[in-house]
Amino acid sequence: MCFMHHHNLLGGGNKQWKHSAPSAGENELQEEKPLTMGFGRKVYSVHSHVGVLEPWPFYESEEPISPADPGPSTSEELTRFMECRGIEKCLIMPNYGIPVQEQPFQLNKLVVQLCREGKGRVAGALWVSGLPQNRELTEKALTMLDEPGIRALKMSYLLGGTPDPRKWDEATLQLHEKIFNEARERNIPIHFHTSPGGNSDITNFFEMIKRYGKDLKIHLVHMGGGVSGF
Repeated sequence: MCFMHHHNLLGGGNKQWKHSAPSAGENELQEEKPLTMGFGRKVYSVHSHVGVLEPWPFYESEEPISPADPGPSTSEELTRFMECRGIEKCLIMPNYGIPVQEQPFQLNKLVVQLCREGKGRVAGALWVSGLPQNRELTEKALTMLDEPGIRALKMSYLLGGTPDPRKWDEATLQLHEKIFNEARERNIPIHFHTSPGGNSDITNFFEMIKRYGKDLKIHLVHMGGGVSGF
C-alpha cells in the first residue's frame, strides 16, 4: 500500500487533523483518531514520507505552494500516523518535491533516527542521487546504509538526469554503479520515482532494467506517471 503525502500533520506538527463535515456553515478541524477496528489482515506501508517540506513558489505564484503535507518528524507523530491508518509496519523515506537538490538528503538523518526508535516496526530508505553534482551528498548517505532498520535506497530524476544508462556520461555512470553496488552487497532494493512529469513514460527505465535488473532489486514507483498515485 502507498501512503505518499497523506500525512496531514498541521498545527506545528504536534497533532494530526482531518477536515470534518461543515457545521453551521463552517469547516471545522477534528483531531484524527486511531482506528479501533482491524482490516482482518496486517497492513504494511512500503512508501511513507517523513519530514517537513517547505513551500515553494511554483509556477511563479505570488505565494509559496506546499507540494506535500508535512510528514511525521518524531517517533510519536509516526506512531500516531500508523495507528490512524491501521499500519502494522512501514517503510519511510524523505519527503521531497521542491527544486532544491540538498533538501531530501537533509532528511536522511531523520529516517535513521525514526528507524532506531521504531521498535522493529519501522524500516527506512535513504535518499541518494545519480547526478555527479550530488556525489558528496550521496556518498555521505551511503555511509548510513548499515544503520539499524535501513532496508532500501530512494532515487528520483525529478530534478534532472535520466534513468537511461545509454545517455549517462562517465561520471554519471560511475556514481550510479557505486550506488548499485552498495545495494547489491546488502541485497536491498532501490526505489525509483518514475514520474518527473505527470505523463512520464515508464519505458525510460527499460534499458536500466535490462542492464542491471538481473542482480539488482528495482522497485518502480508510480509505474511511469505522476498522476497515477501508485
